[in-house]
Amino acid sequence: MAGSHKHNEATMPETEQTIAVKRFLKLFGGDLDAAVAALRDATTTTYRKRTPKATGPVVVRTENLRKSYKVGKQHVEALQGVSLEIRQGEFVAFTGPSGSGKSTLLQLIGGLDKPSEGRVVVDEHDLTKLSDRALSSFRNKTIGFVFQFFYLQPFLNLETNLAMPAIFARTSRKERNTSASTLAEAVGLADRLKHLPKELSGGQMQRAAIARALLNKPKLILADEPTGNLDSVNGGAIVDLFEKVREEFGTTIVVVTHDPKVAARADREITLKDGRIAA
Repeated sequence: MAGSHKHNEATMPETEQTIAVKRFLKLFGGDLDAAVAALRDATTTTYRKRTPKATGPVVVRTENLRKSYKVGKQHVEALQGVSLEIRQGEFVAFTGPSGSGKSTLLQLIGGLDKPSEGRVVVDEHDLTKLSDRALSSFRNKTIGFVFQFFYLQPFLNLETNLAMPAIFARTSRKERNTSASTLAEAVGLADRLKHLPKELSGGQMQRAAIARALLNKPKLILADEPTGNLDSVNGGAIVDLFEKVREEFGTTIVVVTHDPKVAARADREITLKDGRIAA
């Protein structure tokens, strides 16, 4: 009877589900752990419903923004008449193919470059009319920057790296160290304040960069591919942190990204193509 039972098992036809599982495992060379990890990543990726458009005051406004420059003998039209508004507390993603003008637009909004034509108004200040000195002061007080590459000073510990914006703002040592400690705790790095950047993981360094951007309590955070050098787990944690910052401080967040999972978690996605906002 037992032998008959074994025979029935051996000759039992495979179900569609069994065949599908075997094919899936084959993709991972039969490595069950790798297959399970891939499934877990796929099932935990959430594309939440976008929240309604913010109704607060306009923090960023661009009017017919154009930017052109020369590369050798070639004339490049990076932006061709971009007009948009972003309101307080919004989380906005700039998307589009490489060369579409996303990073150029972010740099102009941040006052890191000047437009060829048009206006950039941030927190009711026309950046195109500010002197270099006034623009530098405005950026330090109003805008926090987060980049794909962390730009932490390798020879300074985390506490001093976090305090750098406050040093430039001539804040007292006690106040900036207190702020650095508070922010380090907020991003889960309280036990890393005396560590050098080389002693931190990529995810920890990006969290540190966000904490540094928050030190002067900016109204606006501009992030250029902030998850570009991170794996999916750390990238998701960074977006979680952006959402936490927005909810706790009312900070407006604008992110340039190629990652559809990051864009899906923003309130609004603005897609650029050939220097224009795509219809």
